[in-house]
Amino acid sequence: MLLASPFQPKRSFASAVKMRQSLESDFSSAVLFLQTYTGPHSILKNAASPVRVALDALFQQATLGACTTEAPTDKVELLSWEKWKTLGDLPKEQAMQQYIKTLDDLVDNWRRSPSLRRAASDSVAVTETTPLMDRLPAFAQELDAIKAKLQAQASDHEALLDAVNTLTHDTKAQFSRETRQIELVRSQTAETIKGLEAQVQEQKMEMVLLREKQHQLQVVLERSIVFCVEDHFLKWWKGTMQYLQDRYVRMLIISCFLT
Repeated sequence: MLLASPFQPKRSFASAVKMRQSLESDFSSAVLFLQTYTGPHSILKNAASPVRVALDALFQQATLGACTTEAPTDKVELLSWEKWKTLGDLPKEQAMQQYIKTLDDLVDNWRRSPSLRRAASDSVAVTETTPLMDRLPAFAQELDAIKAKLQAQASDHEALLDAVNTLTHDTKAQFSRETRQIELVRSQTAETIKGLEAQVQEQKMEMVLLREKQHQLQVVLERSIVFCVEDHFLKWWKGTMQYLQDRYVRMLIISCFLT
């Protein structure tokens, strides 16, 4: 029977510590990668996506343990809180492992990401002097700050959209009112023009009728018997008066010669 070596527990404990440190290091890198991610996966950039909600819940479980806080009022934070609540008493180590595995399944070679290397190089001094688990609350605070900033930007964006929609609605309403006024003026002008044209046509018809009546009256006058008699009488009267005048002149001439 082989006796157990007295040094074996020390090696197991050292191995466990090393594995723990490796897990914490991978988890810290995964958190840092997600915070600085700018790749093509929209589900990692959208805070309301199911993947991001699950990752945020695992992060809370890995850093704070079981959920003991009250439900937040923000809709996105409420989704993460509800997912965190379902994790129950899941150990922090398992939450870290699930967090890392989720990234492994979504992004190939995320540990070699340029943004992760840049962010890691900027925090080398802090990493060398501060234990990883002590830095996780700071990561949580940074993540909360990023969430708050994103929510503020989203709120500003929604306010801007509301302002644009309001301005667009007001502009459309004003344009519609002006368009209706223009159409009303146009229709009134068209009706006025039609009325004037109708009046002109009526006046033309009246002028034509008056001319026809004048012509008819002239024809009737020319053909009237009384008019003919009167015309003959006037002609006879003019001839008689001319004859008498001529006779009177002849008599004066004769009387002048006789005297």
